[in-house]
Formats: sequence, C-alpha cells, structure tokens
Amino acid sequence: MHSENIDPDEARRRQRIGGGWLLALGWAGAILSLTAPATRATTLVQAGQARAVVAIAPQPDAMEVLALTDLTNYIARLSGAVLATATVAAAEAEAFAREAKRQGRVPIFLGRNARDRVFRPAEGPPARGAFVLEVGPAAVWIA
Repeated sequence: MHSENIDPDEARRRQRIGGGWLLALGWAGAILSLTAPATRATTLVQAGQARAVVAIAPQPDAMEVLALTDLTNYIARLSGAVLATATVAAAEAEAFAREAKRQGRVPIFLGRNARDRVFRPAEGPPARGAFVLEVGPAAVWIA
C-alpha cells in the first residue's frame, strides 16, 4: 500500500475539487435530463449563446443563492455561455415567462418562485432537500 504525505492545505484543496465534481455531475445530470426522451426538451444554450434566463425570488435564502450560483456556474462550464439572472416574485412568474418567450429566451424559475408550480397543495409543503425539475412549454421550473 502506498502512502502519500500531503499537507493539510493540499488535502482541503482536493476535497473541494472532489466535492465540486460531485455537484457538477449532479447539475449536469439534471441539465442533461432536460433532453431525455421521456421529457420535453428545451434549449438553454445554442451555439455558445445563452437562450435562457434564471429567475429567483426576491430576498433569496442561502439555499436559493447556492442553487443559482451552482446552476449558472455549471452551465457556463459546460457551454461557455453565461445565463442572465432576474429577480421575480412568484406572482409575477407567468408575466415574466411570457416576456422571456417574446424575447426568445427560456425562463428557468428556481426556488420559491417555482415551488407552488411543482408542488401541489394536496402533497403538502415540500421538505427541505427535495428536488423537482419540471420542463413545460413556456418555462423550466426547479424547486
């Protein structure tokens, strides 16, 4: 068995890189699932140009900020395109989706502004740690 002496700073760097790859694989899987045969396909980036805008609720919590950062970073890493972001309240989501579509962009609603869309009242409130991805004709909803 080979033992390697690594200083603590190098060990932490390797952990960050390893953890980052796991997150990247998770996001890549979610993004690639948008085009899976069983789901409706939508194009977020075409020819290196962003065709989507990510909408997050006003006053996002820490998990929403993390999700926004991860999503936009991984799409940029995968495609080279930087997605625009916007602050949109849940009550304004439908109007925002119509305007984005008029501009030729796909809105991606992330977090609380998507929660009521993807979780039905009969199902009860979503638990922290749930993940639902819905691709519709007018938008992508992630909650």
